[in-house]
Amino acid sequence: MTLPLAVLLALAGVARAEAAWRITTPYQGNPLKVAVLSGEGTASGNHFPASLEFSCHPGAAVPRVVLRVPVMVADWDFHAYDSSGSGSVSLRRRFLKIMAANRRVIDRPVYTGIAGDNASFMFSWQPNEALLARLTRRQDGVQVVLDGLRRNQGNMQAHFVIPADASLMLSVLRPCSGALSGQKGAASDAK
Repeated sequence: MTLPLAVLLALAGVARAEAAWRITTPYQGNPLKVAVLSGEGTASGNHFPASLEFSCHPGAAVPRVVLRVPVMVADWDFHAYDSSGSGSVSLRRRFLKIMAANRRVIDRPVYTGIAGDNASFMFSWQPNEALLARLTRRQDGVQVVLDGLRRNQGNMQAHFVIPADASLMLSVLRPCSGALSGQKGAASDAK
């Protein structure tokens, strides 16, 4: 078998693989665990890997979710979304939407944006009950949409397929179970 054919077969196997949560421990000697769900992003006609990362630091008991994307996405100036910069727009306007597979809005969170490691950018927010409920039921997926800063820029989208087994993600968020029960769902989910 030639090398290019082997690479194509390996990629085909990855494409057919079922979605699954992966647990990481980003800091040695720290109890923080992160449940990571891999997905695909698109912007300006480009496709790139994206991830949703759920965590709950046992000491803080506050859940967090991070959308991580590469900073080398064409036509996107992530510095404008950086919450630590003086020119940040993220604290003045909401550009981020979390949507169900049927395009129903689950949440419009207020987020912080910051440069991450390995040439990535991270959008971080506290998840609401509507999002967490979707992650515990097998659905078609969840989509995160980030509106561009200019009208002609379009938007960046990241799509994630919900794994059949949510037990790993729930084990990571277990220390935050008290904080999760008090959060409200998105207004669009209210009847």
